Amino acid sequence: MKVIFDACLSSHLAKALDYLMQHYAEEGKEYVITSVKEKFGRNDLPDTELLGKLGAEGGWVLISGDRNIRRRPHELKAFQDAGLVGFFLGATITQRPVQKQMAHLLELWSDIEAKAAKAKPGTMYRINTTSKIDTI
Repeated sequence: MKVIFDACLSSHLAKALDYLMQHYAEEGKEYVITSVKEKFGRNDLPDTELLGKLGAEGGWVLISGDRNIRRRPHELKAFQDAGLVGFFLGATITQRPVQKQMAHLLELWSDIEAKAAKAKPGTMYRINTTSKIDTI
């Protein structure tokens, strides 16, 4: 599973999750978990450029704090054209300390994996504070 955290979230979330998955993942599961900053060396890529680059590589799952991607027609089209699967954290989660964001993601990780594996390219999910993952 290839997962990238966007610039709206701490790159430390990606590093910590990558470490956990590399050392404690179930046998046979492989992960690449990174951040935009780590992968591209910068956090200021325009969303459409980022989405296009990820789409060209294929197979990426985006975890984001930018819920506006679905509200901006050109970004929504870029997301869908890229064939990504996206999980968007609600504002009440992104405003929490990073440790609480991580705890929330870890609590839902098996659900995120299951939904990502079954999702059609271009599917978007919202992760909310009630530990639910809803299709957007």
